[in-house]
Amino acid sequence: SLTMQTSHFLSRKKVNIHSNKREKSSKKSRLKNRIILNARGIRYELPLKYMNRIPNGRLARIKYFIELYRNGELTASESFKNLSELCDDLNEDMTEFYFNKDPYILNLILKFYETNNNLNESSKIHICFRNFCVLSIEDEFEYWNI
Repeated sequence: SLTMQTSHFLSRKKVNIHSNKREKSSKKSRLKNRIILNARGIRYELPLKYMNRIPNGRLARIKYFIELYRNGELTASESFKNLSELCDDLNEDMTEFYFNKDPYILNLILKFYETNNNLNESSKIHICFRNFCVLSIEDEFEYWNI
């Protein structure tokens, strides 16, 4: 089996890469209300409900197009086109989104989403610096529309 880091905000999980159809069906069912964000190979699984906590954020826009597709308001090709403008790549099921972004900073952003139910100007993010530039954090926040 292959071990990879996923997150229901930071849990680790063993995943068997030799899955059968039943496991794939179970995965699709589980991902109905969740998506996977993949930042340079580090995978974070999160509930769709968190994605609207920053209404104009990149995650809210991703959720918007996912819901339009799932509700039949957009075709798969229209959804794929719109979603591909918001990430570096995505899988054909539109359940995993790939970003060439720093996974450590994405982890901070996801913790921010998790711990702030009602985001406003007084919402705070906690950062422990680890050999990266403060300006890079600012660029990442701009990318994610935070």
